[in-house]
Amino acid sequence: MRAAAAFRLRTLLAAAAIFASLSGCNTAGHSSADMAGMERSGEGGVPPERGAPASTAAPAYQPPAASRTALAGIRFEAATPVDPDYERQFTLYDTQDIFRGETMTGYRRCSNDPNRLESLLRLPSGAILFESKMALDVDGGYRPCAGSGGATNLCPTTFVYPAAKAWSEAKRKSRWPEAYVTSDLVPYVVLPIAAGSYAAEGREFTRRTGVRIGDVGVIVYKDKVVPVLVADGGPHNKIGEGSLAAFDGIGVSRCARRLASDPRFCEREKNYSLEGAVVTVLFPGSAIDGLTPDTVNAAVRAKALALFAAAKRS
Repeated sequence: MRAAAAFRLRTLLAAAAIFASLSGCNTAGHSSADMAGMERSGEGGVPPERGAPASTAAPAYQPPAASRTALAGIRFEAATPVDPDYERQFTLYDTQDIFRGETMTGYRRCSNDPNRLESLLRLPSGAILFESKMALDVDGGYRPCAGSGGATNLCPTTFVYPAAKAWSEAKRKSRWPEAYVTSDLVPYVVLPIAAGSYAAEGREFTRRTGVRIGDVGVIVYKDKVVPVLVADGGPHNKIGEGSLAAFDGIGVSRCARRLASDPRFCEREKNYSLEGAVVTVLFPGSAIDGLTPDTVNAAVRAKALALFAAAKRS
């Protein structure tokens, strides 16, 4: 009997190992150097500590324990899911590379960058909150605009400063700090709104949440609260992405080498995600008129923090 039981156990373990190898959404996509360099709090390994133990009921969302103070006052028990089926698509993508019934290929595969979406909620104030990983977006920054870009590192950001909207694309690229939101200097986040060649509705996130390019929000990581502009659009199946300045704001730099002639800019990045426990709160309908490169950070900070405080009172 013990021999038969041991055989069954070995069979189950072997099957589990095969399933894990086929999943495609694990840390195998990181190079050994990337894995060695990851911060150990919330990046890989044991999942971040949650705010409360699991229950057989359907408890209210509990933020990461390290962020509870920064998020204190938000009535999570009164929050409602944005759309459970839509939220499940991100989990399905993480486990099977499938989103809305379509198999994702190329850079849209999850192997190197699973979403790790924990919740997608509408707060009593109307704000949208989700917890996920945070990938790096350098669009609008020094390297893609003045250095070397790539297939997914682009000079333009979806948000264009009002004064540059009438310019030609060539003029915008030649004067990129005046036209686009600079990743190196402005904390911003990315919306999952680009379907590309896929049949899915690219702007489903905006339709379901009301959040649009130009709105504002905050990123909460541990005890850090960083005001952000919603400045860029990314793949519709990937959620959780921030600029170089957003990473700097939460105290987790992704710049490997600064530009010697102007250290404000980064000429080489550490391009891997913060693996989880990043809480993003976005405020639909919060766009600010007349932003400029000189006013963007102060204006976004003032409005985002005021709305965040109001969300805690609602």
